[in-house]
Amino acid sequence: MKNKLLLLIICFFVCEVSVIFCFINHTRQVDEKKIEIYVAYHKNSPLYQTDILIPIQGGRALHSSQGKILENIMIGDDTGDNISYLNDRYSELTVLYWIWKNSKADYVGLMHYRRFLNLAHNDRQFINRDKFLYYGFTSQHIAKLMQNADIVIARPEPLNVGKNLYDHYAHHHFKQDLDTIIYYAKQNDMKIGQALDYYLHHANRYNPRNIFIAKKEVIDAYCEWLFDILARADNRLKKNHLSEDNSYKWSPRKWDYQKRSPGFIAERLFSFWAHFNKNKYRVIEKPFILLDTNSNLIYI
Repeated sequence: MKNKLLLLIICFFVCEVSVIFCFINHTRQVDEKKIEIYVAYHKNSPLYQTDILIPIQGGRALHSSQGKILENIMIGDDTGDNISYLNDRYSELTVLYWIWKNSKADYVGLMHYRRFLNLAHNDRQFINRDKFLYYGFTSQHIAKLMQNADIVIARPEPLNVGKNLYDHYAHHHFKQDLDTIIYYAKQNDMKIGQALDYYLHHANRYNPRNIFIAKKEVIDAYCEWLFDILARADNRLKKNHLSEDNSYKWSPRKWDYQKRSPGFIAERLFSFWAHFNKNKYRVIEKPFILLDTNSNLIYI
């Protein structure tokens, strides 16, 4: 009887040690994977650069006067396979494309020079700029976070106008652009296109900002879908903005803003894609941090 009890204790101990070893080994494996979080810049602004945060200039191929200041500070999105020349319309998507085509990291991310995900907490508070990097942007914290996620995106925001995403977009931009995207999404894949059409006409919130951290293969799958649709729709989108139907709606001052429709649309497409694949990928939503670049505070 004593021998049996001793054997049971030994077996239990061995099992516990095995479980702990497996957990430690898994954590070490994730920790050792390469993490690259790219921070998109288009003008001179406080620089965030660490072993995992990599500043990158969006639209360097266009060589704006603001952009020239950044050339000696950071890499640009005009190297390798790139669409940097489209930045005046695609905004941060030219950096996303560059990440897709050029990064070899296991985990990748995209943040903006003043917009980051809040990886550590869900509370709202003021944060001293000097402590920003302790707010979840360390390789250890991200490795731990990604043990339970395939992709981390911004927490959804409710709409300020309209009953659904379609109405909301039509209020702020050209609804013809959204119609164009729906059409080409259906041309690309009828099932997904119909799901997108339904989502845009029924969802009343979306995950904004085009910011994320994800396994590279996950964001590769999204980019392949996104940029295929944008490439198909691009000429039509440009024609939409030259239409007389739209000429009365926006002042010349806002015209440059409206031509960035691919970037605006991608926020809705990213939100849809995460929703559509929720049974395939583990999705975690986090609030975003908006950096006040004119003061010493970061606010959520």
